[in-house]
Amino acid sequence: MSKKNPEVSVKIVFKCGSKVLYQKSNHLRDIPGGHIEFGETILEALKRELKEELGYELKIEPNLLYAWSYVSRSKNTHGVYVVYIINLKKEIKFSSLEDPFLEFIWLDKSEIKIQNFLPEMEKFLLMAAES
Repeated sequence: MSKKNPEVSVKIVFKCGSKVLYQKSNHLRDIPGGHIEFGETILEALKRELKEELGYELKIEPNLLYAWSYVSRSKNTHGVYVVYIINLKKEIKFSSLEDPFLEFIWLDKSEIKIQNFLPEMEKFLLMAAES
């Protein structure tokens, strides 16, 4: 019997004023970040993912916002997410270096509530927008 382990990812919420950023491609919605590779620290993984995905260079250490765990309905996948937050002085128009169909959208609190995110994702996005 093989033992399954959760995949650990590090993510970041970009915040500007009362708006937060999320990304959308087809039917997938998420925030920037990705998996932690073997031997990486959490912040090393975050810096690498932001550089690879967005060409964004994280120069300051962001604040920890939230951590959560998600098991799919089928019980085939289990993800653990460590979510940071960074405050920007102005909205950045991001574009993906990896996916030309990836859209980046700035949302305020009222817009977050109508997106039908997973409950935990909605929770931390609202926390970020209200902080």
